Amino acid sequence: VSEPGVIAVGAVMLRYTVIGVAATCLENVAMGAFRGIGRTRPPAVASITTNILRVPLSWWLSTTSLGINGVWLGLGLGALARGTWIVAWQLISARRDPKKDADSPLLPE
Repeated sequence: VSEPGVIAVGAVMLRYTVIGVAATCLENVAMGAFRGIGRTRPPAVASITTNILRVPLSWWLSTTSLGINGVWLGLGLGALARGTWIVAWQLISARRDPKKDADSPLLPE
């Protein structure tokens, strides 16, 4: 793509969506930890809920002075919220039941 307008819009989009990149990485680790102990519901709940909320958030932000940039900001904030929520949920769960992993048949004795 060599059109300056498209490049400018893409650059702005990347600036806003990068807000959630680190949270997305941590989210993947936390989701893997939940799946590893057989708890698939928490990742599903967090993912579905925040994905549903991203749509109205992005729409609302796009009606402000941000315009189309509000959509990108909404996507970045949604990823940040999802990552923060699932990591916090995983940390709380690990503190409440620290021996859950010790009962795993895959761990050597």
